[in-house]
Amino acid sequence: MEEINGLARCEFVVFQKDSFMIAKFKALDNFENMPDGSFSVKGDMAVKAGLEYTVHATLDSSNQKYKNSYNAIRVASDVDLSGASKSDIEKFLSEVSTPTRAKSIMATFDNPIEILENRDIEALVEAKGITASVASDIIDAYFSQKDYSEAIIEFQKYNLTTKTIINICKQFGSADLAIKMVNDNPYCLSALDGFGFTKADNVFLSDPENRPEDHRRVEAYIKFMFEKEYDEGNTWISPADMIAKLKEFIPMADHKYAVEYVRDSEEFVVERIGEDIHISSREMYNVEVEIAQNLNRLMSAKCTINLSRYKESIRATESVNGWEYDESQIQAIDNMVEKNVYMLQGLGGTGKTATIRAFLNAVEAGGYQFSSCALSGKASQNLTISTGKQGYTIHSLLGASIGGFAYNENMPLQADVVVLDELSMVNMRIFLSLIKAIKSGAKLIMLGDYGQLEAIGVGVMGGLITSKCVPMSLLKKIHRQAQDSAIITHSIAVRNGLLPSGMSLEVDESKVYGVKQDLEYTLVDKEDEDKIFDYAMDKFKLSLEKYPIEDIQIICSTKTTGVVSTYELNKSAQYHYNPYKGTGEQVELGYNDHKYYLRVNDKVINMKNNKLTESPEGIERHIYNGSTGIVKDITVEGKNYSLIIDFDGIGEVVVEGKALNNIQLGYAMTIHKCQGSTIKCVIFALPYHYLLNTKELVYTGMTRASEMQYIITSPRSFKRAIKNTSVKKKKINLARLIADELQKEQIA
Repeated sequence: MEEINGLARCEFVVFQKDSFMIAKFKALDNFENMPDGSFSVKGDMAVKAGLEYTVHATLDSSNQKYKNSYNAIRVASDVDLSGASKSDIEKFLSEVSTPTRAKSIMATFDNPIEILENRDIEALVEAKGITASVASDIIDAYFSQKDYSEAIIEFQKYNLTTKTIINICKQFGSADLAIKMVNDNPYCLSALDGFGFTKADNVFLSDPENRPEDHRRVEAYIKFMFEKEYDEGNTWISPADMIAKLKEFIPMADHKYAVEYVRDSEEFVVERIGEDIHISSREMYNVEVEIAQNLNRLMSAKCTINLSRYKESIRATESVNGWEYDESQIQAIDNMVEKNVYMLQGLGGTGKTATIRAFLNAVEAGGYQFSSCALSGKASQNLTISTGKQGYTIHSLLGASIGGFAYNENMPLQADVVVLDELSMVNMRIFLSLIKAIKSGAKLIMLGDYGQLEAIGVGVMGGLITSKCVPMSLLKKIHRQAQDSAIITHSIAVRNGLLPSGMSLEVDESKVYGVKQDLEYTLVDKEDEDKIFDYAMDKFKLSLEKYPIEDIQIICSTKTTGVVSTYELNKSAQYHYNPYKGTGEQVELGYNDHKYYLRVNDKVINMKNNKLTESPEGIERHIYNGSTGIVKDITVEGKNYSLIIDFDGIGEVVVEGKALNNIQLGYAMTIHKCQGSTIKCVIFALPYHYLLNTKELVYTGMTRASEMQYIITSPRSFKRAIKNTSVKKKKINLARLIADELQKEQIA
C-alpha cells in the first residue's frame, strides 16, 4: 500500500463533521512517493487552511476517480510540544483556539502542557475566556498532535477504525501504553468511554489467536454479567445462575476456573446466607453496606429539632386550606416529628403533598431549615410549587461538579430537614451520596409512590420497605378533591389491575370522564398504529390552542420501535409546531435512519449528565439526563454549532461540540424518561406491546398530567396492560444489611 509522509500546507477544508475532515493539501517537501501538486486527505484530523502539517497517509485505492486521494494515518502540526518553547506552545494554542485565548492560557499557567497532558479541564477554565467546552476542545486538539501511526498499524488486526484507535490512545494517554494494555488484555477497553463489554469482546474475537474460552474472556464476561444484573435491579447472583449464564454465553468455558476466580478475586464478595450463597460485586456491596451504616447513623442520632408546637401548624394549615387532615395524615405528621428517618407512601390523590406541607410549615415555624429534592428536574420544580421554597435535583442540592459533590460526609448540608420526593426513581448510588451529606441529628423524610415504575438500575425503595426497619406510613384514602379527577380515580383502578368504573370500550370515538372533565380516551380497533399516531397528532394540535409548548408532553413506550415511537412522534410534532421556513439556522443530529434537526424554539431533552456546561455568561451550570428546555439561539462558526438552551429549573446553558449529540427533540418522550414529571397536558399514545405494557407503566403514564390527559390506545392494549405487571422480586442485600446494622446498634 503506497504511503506518503512529508510536510504540506492545507489549502482548504472540503468537508467536516465532528473530527472527520476532507482537506486539500499542497506538498512542500518533494521526496519519494510525495505527490506533485495538490492532493486530498480524508480521516480524523484537526486542520486549518493556510497552516503547515506533517502528513502521513496511505493511497485510497478504492477511489479510481481521484488519483491523488489519501486516507489519513496521522496529520499533525509540526510543533513538537514535548519540549517546545513558550512561543511554540502559544503558536499551537492559537491554532487550535484563538490568539486571545492562547495569551490568556500562557499568562495564567507556568506549564500549560502539564495541564493538557492531565486532561485537567477544571484547571484550564481558570484562564480568562476559557469555558469548559473550549477547554475540552483544546485538550482534544493537543492529543490529536501525537503520533498514533504505530497504534494504527498495530491495531489493524482488531478491525478498528482510525478514529477509534486515536480515541483509545487519547484515553490511555499515549500510543505506547494503549498498545501494551490492549495487546495484554483487550477487555481493558470495556472501561473506556464509547466501549463496554460487547465492543471489547468483538475486538478480542477479531484476533484469530484468541480462543473463545480464554480465561480473560471468562473474567470479563463475569464482570459484565454483574453489570447486567445491576441494570435489572439486582445486586447479587447465585453460583448456579452465574454458571448457567456463563455456559450459555461461553459453552466451552472452564466453570471450575470461573468459580475459583470469583472466590479469590477482590472484586467480588461471596456470602453464605442460610442455605444460599450470594455473589456480589464488591463495588455494589460496599454501596449497600454504606447505605445501611448511614441510615443507622441518622436514625440513632439525637435529634436536634424541637417541634413541640407542631399541632398549631397543622391547625393553621387546615384553616388556610379550608379542610381537615384525616387520621392517617395526622399520624404521618406525628411520625415525621418523632422519627429521624421516615417514609410516606401513597398512590396519586392520597394526600402526600398536603401532608408534607403541614410538617414543613411546622419546621419553618420552629425556626429550622429544610431542603427538598428529587432525582429529576421536573420533580424538583413540582417541589418548588408544593413547598413554596426552591426545590432541587439531588445533584444540584449536593453541588455536583467535575470533581464530584461539594456536600458530602466531610462537608454536610446545613439543612435540619431533607425531603426526598419520588423515592421510587432513586437508585442506590445517588441515594448513598445524599444520605452521606445529611448531618447527624437532622431528619430525612422520603415520599414515594409504590405504584410507579421502578428506578433504572438498582432502586433503593424496595430494600427500605422490605427491611421493615425504616419507619413508614401508607396513605390509602382518596380525598374528595382528588375524586373529582378522572386522572386520579382511573389511574388508581389501573394500578389495582381493574378496568376503571364506567369506562366505555367502544372504538373510534372520544369520551371524556370525571367531574373535572380531565381525562379523554380515544380507542381504535385492531391495533392500528397509524390511527393511534394520527389521533395523537390531532390532540397535540388541539392542545397547542390551549397550552404553551412547555406545558404539553407526548408520551409513549418506545424510542424507535414502530410508528408510535418518540422518534416518529417528535418529527411530526416539530413539523406542526416549529416547521422549517427556509430561513434561520438548523443543526442536523442523530444517526443513520434516525436523523433530525434542531431549530430555535424547539422543545428538547438532554439524554446524558453533563458537568462541563456553562451559561452564556460563563457561569457553571450542569445539565442532567432528562433535563428539558427550549432552544433559544443557534450560532454557526464554520462547521461548528453552538446552541443556547433554556432548561427548566436550570436556566440558559451553552451546548456545543460533542455535547450536542446528547440533545434530542423533546416534544415526545418515553414514559420512563417522563417519570417524576408533572405536566399540565399529556398525550399518551399506547399501541400494543405484549410484554412492555404493564399496569405500572400505564399508571405512571396516567399520573403525569395535572390538568388534562388524552389517552389513545385500543381496548386490547388497555385491558392487557392492566392485567400485566413488571414487578419482579429483586435480589438485593440492602434489606438484610439494614437489619443487621440496626441489630449491631441495639447489641452495642
